[in-house]
Amino acid sequence: GNPIELEITNENGVVLYSGTANTTNYYELISISNMTEIAGCTDPSACNYNAEATCDDGSCNLCFGCTNPSGLNYDAWAWYDDGSCIYEMVPPFMGMTMLPDEANNQFWVSVEMLDEGNGAPYVLSTSYNNQMMVMTQPGQFLAGPYPCDATIDFTLQSMEAGMMEYMNASMEGACAVAQSVMEMEASFTLYPNPSNDWVTLSGWEGAAQVTITDVSGRIVREETLRNNRLETSSLTDGIYVVSLANGERTNSIRLIVQH
Repeated sequence: GNPIELEITNENGVVLYSGTANTTNYYELISISNMTEIAGCTDPSACNYNAEATCDDGSCNLCFGCTNPSGLNYDAWAWYDDGSCIYEMVPPFMGMTMLPDEANNQFWVSVEMLDEGNGAPYVLSTSYNNQMMVMTQPGQFLAGPYPCDATIDFTLQSMEAGMMEYMNASMEGACAVAQSVMEMEASFTLYPNPSNDWVTLSGWEGAAQVTITDVSGRIVREETLRNNRLETSSLTDGIYVVSLANGERTNSIRLIVQH
């Protein structure tokens, strides 16, 4: 007889054959209609699409999952991150020290990260004026100033781990009893202090060898005093001790650098 247009589908609507049928391929079409179905994902946009599947079994994965290799449940097949990543917490090793000014009117908080853990970069935020700073590697950071009657809450979050909280701490502004850098009664002063780019020494006469150390005692710079000025623009924000020496004559004073 004359050929006809024929389409064969299974009970789920999957097309098994679409084309012309005649007596020549009749038995071939009967074989197609009776063939065993292959279950699988028939959605081409899915990560686990099976081109040979003839019956969708509801297993399609639309490529959502944890896309961060740092996640314990990282899915190499996921194309879109759905926020499901789970991280092993290896918190940074942190230290915080209150540093009041000489008049006990305000204080800074020296934050030192000795070991960055596995969550860098971090965001350190405070409850005072919504201050925030980003910490990317071990080092010393200076937060403040804060009034001495304030209690400051600190929160450390990991940007690498989807802003997971690694630390919550509070510091009360008890400036009068705060531990600070021990220093001698200095025979010279520095101004401005806090400093941004330069400080001027007042009250020191003659030459001097200058040593600048951080609060951990690490020497960050040694130089000869010139024109009673010191450049501070290359120092990171933090608390330092400036020591002057000329023969047996030595003296030290605290310097705050805040850019």
